Amino acid sequence: MSLRRAKREPLPETSGRSVAVWSAQGSTGRSQVAAALAVELASLGYRTLLVDADVYSPSQLQHFGFGENHIGIASACRLISRDEMTIESLEALLLDYEMPKSKLSILPGLHLVSRWPELGFEPTVELIDFACKHFDWVVLDVSSSLERDLIDQRTLAERNAVTIATLSRVEHIVGLCHADPIGLARYVWAIQEVKQLGHGAKVKTLLNRVPDSGRAGGEAETALHRLAGLQVHGRLPTDEVLFARASELAVPINLVPRNSSVKQALSTFIRSQLLPP
Repeated sequence: MSLRRAKREPLPETSGRSVAVWSAQGSTGRSQVAAALAVELASLGYRTLLVDADVYSPSQLQHFGFGENHIGIASACRLISRDEMTIESLEALLLDYEMPKSKLSILPGLHLVSRWPELGFEPTVELIDFACKHFDWVVLDVSSSLERDLIDQRTLAERNAVTIATLSRVEHIVGLCHADPIGLARYVWAIQEVKQLGHGAKVKTLLNRVPDSGRAGGEAETALHRLAGLQVHGRLPTDEVLFARASELAVPINLVPRNSSVKQALSTFIRSQLLPP
């Protein structure tokens, strides 16, 4: 695998699909799962763009072993706001992640988190629409908070506008839920906010770090259905070694040279819940 700045012929227009990976607050492994999901789609032959749209703690560059000094989503939204976005200008902001038989494009997140006022609801929506014209799949890693009262007093920008805009525009939302009592409780409360925004039907709930006992996963599914009327669409087993090794190697979990049922479970989830029959 190699890392380099994207430099290639402009992509033809297409009609791509989009998915956001979202979770309740807490350590859920959301960014690692988003990275792995994008890698899997790229490995299947889809032209895939991974967008780091987390305005609180962007981390996709670290998951792929890039340095931090790359401009990305803030510059893209600025181009959108000025009506200057072209496929050439977008590709100038992208990084290519080369794999043996495929390639993934990455739009980095905020280098300085303080720049979040440069983003906004409308620029985010237009960025997703634009990207979907040139990629088969657009995967967005978003932050958890959906609170609407966090306003920058200088610019009147809304802190969580990027997440709210993303959830409103994408075709699918992968709701990642940590399969322990605290994670379940947080997810049940947070998913109500998604439903209030009118996006409940888009959510595909994916349990993460499910204990090896099948009973534990079943109890988690029962609790989510009883407390929030939620259906669970997939389970990722517990494999702390895999996630730790991925962080050490700075690669997504499905590129770690280790046999793991997590990889198969994620692949099955993608094929059954996101891809057409």
